[in-house]
Amino acid sequence: MDFIKGLWRDLRARPVDTLVRWQEQRFLWLLMAVAMGGLIILAHSFFQIYLYMAPCEQCVYIRYAMFVMVIGGVIAAINPKNIVLKLIGCIAAFYGSIMGI
Repeated sequence: MDFIKGLWRDLRARPVDTLVRWQEQRFLWLLMAVAMGGLIILAHSFFQIYLYMAPCEQCVYIRYAMFVMVIGGVIAAINPKNIVLKLIGCIAAFYGSIMGI
């Protein structure tokens, strides 16, 4: 719990420096990938399998956008200090978030 409080304190004190430092670590990219992957699994397992709902066309596009964000997070998490991989991850994340809107 102290770790989370420390992260929050750093974010409130120096937001830009903290976000730059977080981008150099794997946890931010893996958090994005796991969150988006979890939402894809939830949508498929709960809505399609449990509730027997067929996905609409918009749902398919949103799942595709989330999957692109998962791929971007995994690519950036390979080596977050490598600018090329981080740039590819950021582009994929932004593309996925824009396409998901």
